[in-house]
Amino acid sequence: RKIQGFIHDVSATGQTVYLEPVEALHLNNEIRQFEVEEQQEVERILRELTNHVRSNSDFIKQNARTLAQIDVVAAKAKISIKLEAEVPIISPHFNIKLKQAFNTNLLLKNLGLKKEKREQIVPLQLDLTSDELCLMITGPNAGGKSVAMKTLGISALMVQSGFAIPADP
Repeated sequence: RKIQGFIHDVSATGQTVYLEPVEALHLNNEIRQFEVEEQQEVERILRELTNHVRSNSDFIKQNARTLAQIDVVAAKAKISIKLEAEVPIISPHFNIKLKQAFNTNLLLKNLGLKKEKREQIVPLQLDLTSDELCLMITGPNAGGKSVAMKTLGISALMVQSGFAIPADP
């Protein structure tokens, strides 16, 4: 051997020797020591952060719930603006009155289309009082009966969920 050093491995054929020169041994040991110290510091920081999170877990959970509520309100506001929706007036008398109410699904579908491909949506007018026990919709095929019922249903669900609806107040 002409080169002094530490043999790490030898190839299967014995033709190649993986050698660390003596001159590099001290530097490589120093590098390895720095790597160990770095890993220990990372673990120390992670333990410290974990303890900090643990001691503030109730506060973090409450903030997560609050942020979720804010996110829901922001999403409702965003869709309301997009639909040009209005906050409905809720009647204590079990009356349902929809003026110029648009089907939300049709509006959203139209918003996804280019202006020249958008279809005209006919608004619904509906006035039910607490004296009326049922609603009957009749008419020809493709006359909008299903759309009218869906508009009423979606509007009712939106109001119950705290959304503004695409209708006049």
